[in-house]
Amino acid sequence: MAPSATDTSFAAHVANQFQSYESDRQATSKETLYTTSNGVPIAHPYETQRAGENGPLLLQDFHLIDLLSHFDRERIPERVVHAKGSGAHGYFECTDPLDDLCLADILSEKGKKCSVSMRFSTVGGESGSHDMARDPRGFSVKMRTDEGNWDMVFNNTPVFFLRDPAKFPHFIHTQKRDPSTHLTHADDSFMFWDYLSQNPESIHQVMILMGDRGIPKGYRKMNGYAGHTFKLVNKAGEWVYCQIHLKSMQGIDFVTQEDSADYSPDFSQKDLYEAIQNGDYPKWTLEVQTMTPKEAEELWEKQKINVFDLTHVWPQKQFPLRKVGEFTLNENAINYFAEVEQIAFNPSHLPPGVEPSADPVLQSRLFSYPDTHRHRLGVNYQQLPVNATRTGYQFGNFQRDGQMAFYNQGARPNYLSSIDPIKFKSRAVDLDKTHGHFTGEAITFLTEIRPEDFNAPRALWRNVFDEPARERFINNVTGKMKLCKQEEPLKRQIAIFREVDPEIAERLEKSTGIKGYDGIANMAFNGTHNGMASGKSSSANGIIDKNKTPAARQGAPGSGAHGTLIPSSLNKSHPKSIFRALLRALRMFRRRPSSVWGRPLLRLLIHLRPRSLPTTARGRTRLSTLDAGQLALPEAPLDDPLVVKGISRTVHRGARVPPKQPSLVVARRAQVVHRVEHVDVVEGLAADYGAAAGHLRALGAFGAAAYHALERVCAHSEEWELVFWRREIKRRMDRSTVQFGIFIQVLG
Repeated sequence: MAPSATDTSFAAHVANQFQSYESDRQATSKETLYTTSNGVPIAHPYETQRAGENGPLLLQDFHLIDLLSHFDRERIPERVVHAKGSGAHGYFECTDPLDDLCLADILSEKGKKCSVSMRFSTVGGESGSHDMARDPRGFSVKMRTDEGNWDMVFNNTPVFFLRDPAKFPHFIHTQKRDPSTHLTHADDSFMFWDYLSQNPESIHQVMILMGDRGIPKGYRKMNGYAGHTFKLVNKAGEWVYCQIHLKSMQGIDFVTQEDSADYSPDFSQKDLYEAIQNGDYPKWTLEVQTMTPKEAEELWEKQKINVFDLTHVWPQKQFPLRKVGEFTLNENAINYFAEVEQIAFNPSHLPPGVEPSADPVLQSRLFSYPDTHRHRLGVNYQQLPVNATRTGYQFGNFQRDGQMAFYNQGARPNYLSSIDPIKFKSRAVDLDKTHGHFTGEAITFLTEIRPEDFNAPRALWRNVFDEPARERFINNVTGKMKLCKQEEPLKRQIAIFREVDPEIAERLEKSTGIKGYDGIANMAFNGTHNGMASGKSSSANGIIDKNKTPAARQGAPGSGAHGTLIPSSLNKSHPKSIFRALLRALRMFRRRPSSVWGRPLLRLLIHLRPRSLPTTARGRTRLSTLDAGQLALPEAPLDDPLVVKGISRTVHRGARVPPKQPSLVVARRAQVVHRVEHVDVVEGLAADYGAAAGHLRALGAFGAAAYHALERVCAHSEEWELVFWRREIKRRMDRSTVQFGIFIQVLG
């Protein structure tokens, strides 16, 4: 019930303030009375107080001081990137539910709608820069769902210039003004080409940027792409990788470099605003590509495409687009500052059912975006109306105070109280499954350039660009290169283009008069390891090879990297498959089968009742000739309680656990070292464990076999809990060494 005009309570005052936000937003000048900031009417805004007609101003003139002091603080820090932008409001409607793959409520039902706000921008330019600059475009969406805000922070290109997150500040610096001359790369492109020529993984984005898509004809006629890989989780806890696309229903269009000078510096803003004002509402379809974890592993193994790599795309023939819904913008911002400048997007704002992947650049953005919002707008930026949520429930937390806190959650406790408890919603899925399986020590990591990095750029040049598009591309690159005052970066960049297609290099050499290097095989880069180098060191910036962390997979989820891929049906598998895996693991330890690790596993084999164990002349077990035919296999599945108890006894007996300390098996204080030297054995394990091959490689075949065998044995038993952990050993190990340990915790 609205408070009456005579209600003098503070509650009535607060209610009036929040009810008046929209009335203030819609009010006309004729409906308002001129006052100071504290609401006191003033006869005229230009009047000042002074000591007589010719005297100085009076310090008591609050109106003047109030006016000037607020004016001095009107500007807030502009965005360090994406400063020049436009925005509008509208709605999203789910047209094709995705409930089989995602439990997010907004995607679960046909016809489901929510309010949205979008912001479009250039990347490198300042707030007053030209809309028609050759630059990627930002494309961000805030969806106000019943389960909280979902922020999509995209670009108009499916890839970006980098895949190592620490490069981002360096790259953006090269897109800004020179710290000495204060000129942009529109006048001197040295910094632009110097960075790109030292970081050749940028070539895919460079091909797009210098092509026709480099200057879209307004924001309405461009697509949006996540670029990053996300994860979709359904109600059963099953998940897939996902790429998100926003496809313009207006089609896409571009402006040539020559024609761009004829356009208004604010063309994109004007085009968007006037289209909505005239009822020509722009629309985009929301479409997704999905990929199972198994397919992600195979994509790396067979095509060397890393789903966590921001410079690569997913082949649409293999992973077709699936439409989910439509976005419509039908409302212009009434106040640009309040609704566009203050809007804040955060890629970590995800609804239930959508999660980030291990994409390293995405992971870094999860921190960086809210961090810059707190700097630019204040710690309570999410209380601003344009950023506020519209949930279907009264929400609360224990975040309090800070600057400009006007939603401060009343008198509710600011801690988890037992007297006045807050409500909780149970977790929708098992986080142990959806978060994946990671095992590894801390490393330093930097990607390297590979031949596969040139496949997509080459396809663009040969299969997508027609001859007029190729000619425009050469002209665009040539024009940019002619602004560079030094030739060395251009020689390197031409060599990178030569790896895409020799024709590009030849045409650029002709148009610029600069002879580029003959490919990158003999080049070293300061920002990227050169995996295509021949002869000399391939390390970035002269890093000593022996101190460089080996990264054969380049951060990709190779075969078996997902621990959850082992089929659940194996939990009840016949002992034969486990015997084979254990046998292969033990054969790797044939020189020391009685070791603290070999003994428990050998006991496991014995428990599977082999008819006889072949022995050597010295009476030791001969593992090389032991096979499945020598087993008298029990009929009971391995999760049978009697079998579990029997194996638990043999494991403990084999490991010589003291009777008074049955809770722990410690293998040489967990400093067990195993050299993975026999890839064929690891591959043999893969035959039994299917998709787990890469996982076994990562852990070491012996450790993985132990873990999986015991896991299968104890899968449905309440007596055991297995905890896998890794520990760094102080002494130096070579690259083939895998360090691991196992704690077997007895719960009973």
